[in-house]
Amino acid sequence: MDPLSYLIGLTSGDGTIARNRTVKISTSLLEFAKIIENQSKPISETVTTFWDSGGNVWRVYINSQKLKEKIVQFKIPSGKKFDVVNLNFAMNFDEDSNASLVAGWLDAEGWFEINGRKPRVRLKIKNQLARDQICQLLENLGFKPKKFKRIDGNFGFSIVGTEEVKMLFKKIPLLHPNWNSLKNLLSSAKAPNALGYTRRTMRATMGCNSERRS
Repeated sequence: MDPLSYLIGLTSGDGTIARNRTVKISTSLLEFAKIIENQSKPISETVTTFWDSGGNVWRVYINSQKLKEKIVQFKIPSGKKFDVVNLNFAMNFDEDSNASLVAGWLDAEGWFEINGRKPRVRLKIKNQLARDQICQLLENLGFKPKKFKRIDGNFGFSIVGTEEVKMLFKKIPLLHPNWNSLKNLLSSAKAPNALGYTRRTMRATMGCNSERRS
């Protein structure tokens, strides 16, 4: 795991960047807030986690010079980012950094489903270029993402099938606690639907509750 690349992915997917380049990430899960805090500490000057009763979420504020420098270098904008994030910089990353970057995006914008007893991990965003670039990174890591376009204007991809999803968990360091349900499901000898999971209950997005959706 490369914490800096993970945070770049998480921030690009579902973070807020203040004018002073402080990264702000919000989540309803304290467990995930603590995971973000622990990933941030080695590369940060200060990390502050607190409960926002007005927003009903946990806030993680990351003040990291290293992260700020990468945000500037990679031209990741503050404010709304969904149509302007360009991940071309990641094409020169090593395998570990690429895997960590993809993990950040999936923890922010991904979710999982069971479709005909086949598990699938999915992601959708409004930025077609970023979607295609994430798919390229996955292909470089040996995956075969299936692209799709939604009628609402979102672009996405799916990783489909038990073996593909198992390989995803092996190669991509996903940290969001909600992925544990699928991990446990895949480790069971029983068929997924026999455990009471349905497509409806699996559709919730993994990610953070950002102040501005990417």
